[in-house]
Amino acid sequence: MAVYAQLADGRTLEFPDGTDPAIIQSTVKKVIAGSIGSPSAPAETKAKPETATSTTDEFSAFMPAISDEPAYRSVMEGAYFTPKEKQTEIEKRLGLGAGPISTSTVQKAADVRAGKALPTESVVAKVAAALEEQQASSLEEMLYKQGAADRERLVQKQLETRDRRKFAEDYPILASAGAGAASNIVGLLNAKNVLADAFNVTFVNPLLEGLGLDPLPSTGKAFGTEYFDKAAQDYTPKIAKKELGEAWKESQFAPWLMSKLASNSVSIAQSLTAAFSLPLRAVLLPSMGLQTAGSSYAEGDDPRVALAKGLVEVGTEMLPLKAFDKITDTLKGMSVAKQNAVLAVAGKRLLQAGGAITVNGLVNAIEETAAQLGGNVLDKYFQG
Repeated sequence: MAVYAQLADGRTLEFPDGTDPAIIQSTVKKVIAGSIGSPSAPAETKAKPETATSTTDEFSAFMPAISDEPAYRSVMEGAYFTPKEKQTEIEKRLGLGAGPISTSTVQKAADVRAGKALPTESVVAKVAAALEEQQASSLEEMLYKQGAADRERLVQKQLETRDRRKFAEDYPILASAGAGAASNIVGLLNAKNVLADAFNVTFVNPLLEGLGLDPLPSTGKAFGTEYFDKAAQDYTPKIAKKELGEAWKESQFAPWLMSKLASNSVSIAQSLTAAFSLPLRAVLLPSMGLQTAGSSYAEGDDPRVALAKGLVEVGTEMLPLKAFDKITDTLKGMSVAKQNAVLAVAGKRLLQAGGAITVNGLVNAIEETAAQLGGNVLDKYFQG
């Protein structure tokens, strides 16, 4: 049976059966190098003239045809080498850290290392020895390490959640303040997203749809939203999760109220700063509106609805500012000493009457709610 060697340009060289591979290799190299026009073989060989067609069912020892063999096969596996040349090449590759020839060899070597099989080939034995010398991880070891890393991350998250919840129950006021701050951060993070989505939904998408084009996708929640949402949930104490009626019935109204005030401490601070600092008001009011809009958007509201809530927040914050402006105008007419004296007395009276003010404010809020809803909310709260 003849031996064929197919070249890259489509030519096929034919050699008699039993031709020394070294002679075949030498002849092919000469043809490729262009040192001879056609393969005139030595006396013991026979060269086949160039042909327009070649046999596609046979694979050349030097230029293997495209087949269904796995893509991970190395070019070393498609070339012909004498056993001595192959072993030399393997040793060179292993010595240079190039690894074994194919993934199948790797798997066989891994099975040998694991004691699942015996080395049936010298290359497999050598690869197994090299892997052992390098202390390379087996597939099972790598999967176990990956699983261990995943478990470690999960345990770390669980411990972090436990610590947060314990802190929330031990220090409910501080934890409530932290939860409120985390919620404000969520709003700020999503401020840009809600503005972009509202603009796209209101102006851009209708234009695209009118042109027969697909609308722009939603920008989605901002990076970090999930983390700060989780932090806000973990730091919220149990008392803050109760409804007003439930806290009242359980005689926990005072801690409930303090927790609610603490959770809104950032917003309260912003409101007070906007009330007494006219230069900062132009920055704080839009910021508070964007926080509200971003939080609403992060909760899943339509961007237009979320933006509307932000505008309502700004309007609501502006209502009491006139009263604060009157106080500021009154204090401006006094000396610094008199201003300090008035504020000190006012602060002392507020502290003394804080309980009454809080209760009166609560009753007023409930009465307003009852009037708006047209229902008997007071009876529901106080009669149980």
